[in-house]
Amino acid sequence: MSKNPVAGKDSEVPVKELTLAQQEELIKEEIQRFIKLAKERTALSIEEINELLPAEIIAASVLDTFMQALEVNGVVITDSSENKKEDEEDQFFLSDPDKEAKDEEEEEEAESEGDAKSNDPVRLYLRKMGSVSLLTREGEVEIARRIEFGEREIVRAITMSPIGTNEIIQLGKRLDEGRIKVKAIFRGLEDEDTQYDEQEYIQKIHELIGHVRKYQKKAASPF
Repeated sequence: MSKNPVAGKDSEVPVKELTLAQQEELIKEEIQRFIKLAKERTALSIEEINELLPAEIIAASVLDTFMQALEVNGVVITDSSENKKEDEEDQFFLSDPDKEAKDEEEEEEAESEGDAKSNDPVRLYLRKMGSVSLLTREGEVEIARRIEFGEREIVRAITMSPIGTNEIIQLGKRLDEGRIKVKAIFRGLEDEDTQYDEQEYIQKIHELIGHVRKYQKKAASPF
């Protein structure tokens, strides 16, 4: 997939709006392109990424996938302002007064352009991610426990409600009538690549519904 670096986000060409699915498909190609590009350099700057990444990619989830893929593949991302500062320090003792005046003018122009670039999707994404504290292993475990506890409380509340138990029983009827699929009931079966015995899961569902029926009758009985 050929790219023209000049025709970046500052181009006058109107940006085509893509659906989330189209952005997800496009980013797969971009990930491979950037990984290949990174192998030719020691690092990639935020400005380079903003310039080369298609302007149509704006979804936060897609940018998240993109940045994570670069990180996993060892791509180093730097802020070009840091590289510029290092270059300025290297040239400190070899400065030319006339050149310095010209550089100051260019720097002022760059700052004004920088204000416009501050709204680039990648820069906004990195700024947002930098403000979020990363979870520790203990924090992840604690959140997982809270989620599990919350799910159990939801199930308990549903089974204590006549409306909830009736809805569970209706799931079995809709399943037998072919109105819903097994993967719509059991978690973890949504992936098309996941292989499972459908009849085995149908049997499990009816067994669970049988327990719900017994509980429902017991709850309805005054003695």
